[in-house]
Amino acid sequence: MARALLLLLVATFSFLAPGFPALPQEEKEPAKKDDYKEKTARHKEDVVKLRGLEFKTDVTVGAYSKQELLDFLKNEFEKELPKEKAERYQRGYAKFGLIPQDLDIYEAYLELFGSSIAGFYHPKTKELRLIRPGEGKDGEEEALKAMGIDMERITLVHELTHAAQDQNFELSTLPMEDETNDDMVMAIKSVIEGDASAVGWKYQFKDQFEMVIGGINQTYKSGMLPGKAGKLPAYLRQSLTFPYGHGTDFVVKYLKGTKSELKDINKLFKDFPL
Repeated sequence: MARALLLLLVATFSFLAPGFPALPQEEKEPAKKDDYKEKTARHKEDVVKLRGLEFKTDVTVGAYSKQELLDFLKNEFEKELPKEKAERYQRGYAKFGLIPQDLDIYEAYLELFGSSIAGFYHPKTKELRLIRPGEGKDGEEEALKAMGIDMERITLVHELTHAAQDQNFELSTLPMEDETNDDMVMAIKSVIEGDASAVGWKYQFKDQFEMVIGGINQTYKSGMLPGKAGKLPAYLRQSLTFPYGHGTDFVVKYLKGTKSELKDINKLFKDFPL
């Protein structure tokens, strides 16, 4: 799997399967461009209520355009996945038939992350950024809004959950960059993303959460992604979506099996299922 951006905790933008219930539209005040102060304060309260994690410090939230996101990703790739290293991955993946021989894996990863990321939280820099609505989502956001699903709000709640996780469990101290144990890295990241995803979807769907979460998880498990990212090899797509589908599925089953609430996920951060 790609080592670049392992500490970049993102909310991915995936399709939702048909048949999900339409939700009532909420009254919204005209939004000020990139003014997230009030939204952040409100949704921090939602995270505390749903997840039971307190915020110890303020979280600064901003927005990137699609181009700013691509520039950021390129900068991260230059540090974490230089082209020489990417070429080694490319040869290895191609040898096992996971990608075509002629695929430029560096550009493929840029497309994968650039087309799919709806927002991110960086535990090292404490940076939380959303991608501005309508930037590079090929009409999917509009379709979701018609169903009463506000991806910007879900993404903000998801990423604020990561910020709360970080402030309580110091995510940057976890071995998510260990190049010798992919399974351990994926297990840890699946708990982290499964937790944040469960909180985000619970915020959106409320009492309908249990009815729809299985379908959402299945969509992520399949590696289905919008736009050009959806045409990339399945291995690359699923390397991104695995923690969201399988991670959230694990968290939901853990909560059901232990008759627990979202706040009880704290136990997993103290004893990861490795």
